[in-house]
Amino acid sequence: MTAAALAVMLQSALSSGRERLRIHLLTTGIVVATAIWAAQFLALLAYSARYELTFLPGPAFASLALGVLGFGLSLEMFEYRRGRLQAAWAGLSCGLSTATIHFVGTMSVSFRGIVARDLSLAISAVVIGTLLSAVALPLLSRRDSRGPAALGIGFFAASMLSVHILGMQSIRLVRLDGIELVQKGIAPLELGLLVAFGSLLLGGWALSVSMSRHSFQRMLGRHTREFSHLVHGLRDTAICMIDTRGHVVSWNEGARRLTGFNECDILGRHFERFYGESERLRGSPADALKTALDQGAYKTRGYRYRKDGSRFWADVTMEPVYDHAKLIGFVKITHDITARIEAEEHLNQIRSDLEAATANMVQGLILYDAEGRVKMVNARLARIFGVPEHIFVPGMTEEEIGQATIRSRAAMRGSCDAEAERVAAKLKSTSRSEGYVQADVDEDLTVSINRRMLPNGGKVVTVEDVTDRHKAAERLQFMATHDALTGLLNREAFRRMLDAEFAMAPPDDKVLAVAIVDLDLFKEVNDIHGHAVGDALLQEVSARLEDAVGNSGIAARLGGDEFAVLARIGKDDIDCANFAARLTNAVNFTTILLHKAIQSAGSVGIAVAPDGGETTKALIGNADLAMYRAKTKLRGGWLRYNQKMGRRSREQRELQDALRNALDRDEFYLAYQSQCLVQTGQVFGYEALLRWRHERFGTLPPDRFVKAAEENGLILAIGEWVLRTACIEAAAWQAPHKLAVNISAIQLIQPDFHQLVTHALLESGLPADRLEIEITESVIITDKNRALHNLRRIKALGVSVAIDDFGTGYSSLDTLNSFEFDKIKIDRTFLMDAKRSEASRAIIRAVLALGRSLNLPVLAEGVESEEDLALLRAEQCGEAQGFYFGRPGAVECDRLSA
Repeated sequence: MTAAALAVMLQSALSSGRERLRIHLLTTGIVVATAIWAAQFLALLAYSARYELTFLPGPAFASLALGVLGFGLSLEMFEYRRGRLQAAWAGLSCGLSTATIHFVGTMSVSFRGIVARDLSLAISAVVIGTLLSAVALPLLSRRDSRGPAALGIGFFAASMLSVHILGMQSIRLVRLDGIELVQKGIAPLELGLLVAFGSLLLGGWALSVSMSRHSFQRMLGRHTREFSHLVHGLRDTAICMIDTRGHVVSWNEGARRLTGFNECDILGRHFERFYGESERLRGSPADALKTALDQGAYKTRGYRYRKDGSRFWADVTMEPVYDHAKLIGFVKITHDITARIEAEEHLNQIRSDLEAATANMVQGLILYDAEGRVKMVNARLARIFGVPEHIFVPGMTEEEIGQATIRSRAAMRGSCDAEAERVAAKLKSTSRSEGYVQADVDEDLTVSINRRMLPNGGKVVTVEDVTDRHKAAERLQFMATHDALTGLLNREAFRRMLDAEFAMAPPDDKVLAVAIVDLDLFKEVNDIHGHAVGDALLQEVSARLEDAVGNSGIAARLGGDEFAVLARIGKDDIDCANFAARLTNAVNFTTILLHKAIQSAGSVGIAVAPDGGETTKALIGNADLAMYRAKTKLRGGWLRYNQKMGRRSREQRELQDALRNALDRDEFYLAYQSQCLVQTGQVFGYEALLRWRHERFGTLPPDRFVKAAEENGLILAIGEWVLRTACIEAAAWQAPHKLAVNISAIQLIQPDFHQLVTHALLESGLPADRLEIEITESVIITDKNRALHNLRRIKALGVSVAIDDFGTGYSSLDTLNSFEFDKIKIDRTFLMDAKRSEASRAIIRAVLALGRSLNLPVLAEGVESEEDLALLRAEQCGEAQGFYFGRPGAVECDRLSA
């Protein structure tokens, strides 16, 4: 009975609210301790008739007090520490308290004799009783089923019996004559009445607990029926009632529809069925009940599980239900919010994608509403201007955002307010225009602004940092007119400068002089000391020539080791001699370059207008002729052109005469240079190169006779022969490689040029997509409108067009902008210089980037070594040609197919 009372009262205490748990546990300890004490002294009363016992009140009541204190402290552990291990410790303490009641109670026995004890039996009683109690308490504290509680009652009853039986067996009453009976002890009758009162108290408490629980069940049943009538008809909301231990006692239609559980499936089951395994292991169901009890409500959002194992998003609310301040259970309301969560996730994903897209845009982005006020600004805008993001506030106007940006940038750069106002005013002046505008914010930032109106009246503005592009364009423009290695004017720019000088009226005391300077034995310097030393020598010569000319003229590098100087000098011969002497001294010197002792030597030829020539071409040609005469006769000296130096002109005329008969004599032939893929070395095409085999002059490359052919008009017939012959030979190749043919300026501007290309393709049977026409920038410049017209007509045939020697002209970007070319060919001089000059390598990189931005393949010329090829691979150039892949000659696959 005592063990059953402990089970009932312990379950009742643990099911109560936290604020009443301590009182229930303390009352349980008092009742159980009193019951065990009463049972103990009832057993001792059996000895009173035989031994005339009395009981000492001190030990008797001390055993009761110690028992109550021990059980109270033991059960108090449940308030602070709930768990199986803590329950076991509480059971040990209860077992010790039972032993204390027994052994202290036996010390109250008084009779005419002594009490003898068997220590081994006493220890056995304590150990066995304590262990059995430690097993019983965890079982009694479980609320999930009745089986463990019944087993716990048995173990606790065994614990009390083992302490009592073994304890009583350990004592032996030995009567001794002469020992007086204590007169102030409690008589057996009095003790019996006291024990009867304790038993009555225990029974009354047990009855009270039983009645209370029965009343609760009736009350819970009534409320459950009322609750069921109220909510059972709800179909879109899951509502259920849970008792204080977490078991489902009511289940509505909405819960069935949402979870798939029928009433027979779930009633009486613990509501942890709706949680996942991981949540159950974490104790989430118990935490939910505790939170609802402590805070008045428990709300959460998360996954819940249906009968078939599928899960859904749910909003869950749990609230405690009281009846006259007494907890009778919990109400649990569940809403299926899966559709809403999915919609939110979809919206969040769209928002996240939009934020990621705008944050990672290359351009800065500003979105204005119909009233012209900022709705959104991405982070890229602040990074472009180098200002903090917080200066962009929604609701600002375009003028306000421009002023805030410029002022913040100016403040961070330390610029004055006036400069900031100037830039802000410049940006404001562009805000009225729709489309693209470009503005220089300062020397470190150039932006391109694009404004587009939206159908709703709003506006989207994108801002792109084009500083590098702007500087690259300026650099390309500089490269188009200057030599990359030395920084001097290039050949074309020098010709234009000379044309401009001829157009100007010279001072009366000055004449126009042109000097051509060529280094002697420069090849030997490269071969002996390497190209790095050779480049350093060219740079040193350039600097010395600029110093020698000063403000009276300008120097240029025509190519290789050849330089030109334009100057206004005095009319006297001594002025010419002094000018020549300065130039000669500039190129003849000894120096240390890259730890190498270098002897520079050069020859100078001078032509003075008008005797030396009255046109740009004549003046340069005659100065060049004088230079060659100086090189052959006065190495390291100078010569001025005179009428006796016409031999070369005569040779040129002889060359032109020989050209007139070259076609008839079949002296021309074509050599082919392979064009390969950089990464694999695979041949994909060949460039046709014209060669002239003359019995007197030997085999001549085009640069020896093409200019002469252009001057006497033979270039049209020669060009037609080259195009027809190349197409016929290419059509006979076994492999369908691409054929590249160079076209001169005079050919391109002919009205029937496209007909010539058409006839060549039809005659040879070569597909149009295998033919590629190569032109230089100067070809278009000759007659731009007609040249572009003819290019468009042959491109319409399917023939591709490549721009050759890109970067050496003066209008490369303008040329690319004028026509949709199919390929860009980088001039070989850039690759030659790239191994020694970072500037040349930067030019190659810039042209490759330009090709990628225009979606044009880029072919690099002049590949002569593995080092050149490795450089192009590093820069991700796609195509190349040069001596490394083989010298011009016959095509390996030119044998006719069977």
